[in-house]
Amino acid sequence: SRAPPTCARRALAAYHPALAQAVTLRLASEDDFARHYGQAVGAAYLASRHYQAIQRAQEAERRELMSALRRNMATALPYFAQAAEAPADPDIVMWMGNHEMRVFRSLVGYLRALEAAGRTPIILLAGGVGRGTQFLRTNARAYFEQRGRPMPALETLRESEIMQLMLLEEGIAPERIRVETTSTISPENFTNARPILTELMASGAIREPAEIAVMQSTPHLRRAQITGEGTLSDLPVRIVAMRTQDPIEELAQLEDSEFIQTALRFLGNRERGEEGELEIFDRYYPEEARGIPAATRQAYLDAQRALNAWIELRNSTRPSRQAKSPAPVAILAGL
Repeated sequence: SRAPPTCARRALAAYHPALAQAVTLRLASEDDFARHYGQAVGAAYLASRHYQAIQRAQEAERRELMSALRRNMATALPYFAQAAEAPADPDIVMWMGNHEMRVFRSLVGYLRALEAAGRTPIILLAGGVGRGTQFLRTNARAYFEQRGRPMPALETLRESEIMQLMLLEEGIAPERIRVETTSTISPENFTNARPILTELMASGAIREPAEIAVMQSTPHLRRAQITGEGTLSDLPVRIVAMRTQDPIEELAQLEDSEFIQTALRFLGNRERGEEGELEIFDRYYPEEARGIPAATRQAYLDAQRALNAWIELRNSTRPSRQAKSPAPVAILAGL
């Protein structure tokens, strides 16, 4: 069969940029198509082989970068995730706004363990609308869909309000829950919760000094402890940022996609201009930052470089938004 040369050009133009580097095909006119057809098939075959080799090399590089990222994360994270064991009899269990379902599951498990021991502390949910709110809405939507429940109007709710609905769904008594809905960053979680805490103390609903068990995602536990102690230093409270799982074990259990999300929260997201834990400590907690061990700091920076290289490689190899093209030989054979 014969076809206009523009068809062949259009076919090859649809390929990954690597093919353009591997093959240059020129068809002078429709009359020359038959003469060049055999050459085109051979060129397309070589291009396909070349592209496959590129894909194998890129996959090997991805694996190497992921290995370096996991290795250095396992070295750096424990310092920033340093926390205490879960209190046996807290007056308040405070959830700091985040979108990790692991933290939610840990919260529910902790509350049920306390209930089994006859403890029913106040639950303080702190969080308005922040950089992770949309992720929490997505996770909450999946949560309610999996349970076959009517879908709340999540787009109008703040983080603490979404978490309140999920806890009610888990059977937590509504009178135990207090919500703070205006904070957008970690320090505000504590600052804006102050009126709730003082009202609870004034009414005698909690004892003094009050023990507050704080639940936060693993990479932010040390900062949660420092922030809570500093922000509420004038109140008769004891802050306990609590560990729910060994950080190294937690990392090992994560699939690569979820691991990357944890790495972005810990190391920062350069594409979005979001700082990581080390940068936040250096900027806002300089006294504590001076105590970060050199080995921890180096592992953090090495992990950050591996993460950024992994993201750059992923972005460079993402398919275009055009429809996926069939193999080169298949296209030419169909001409």
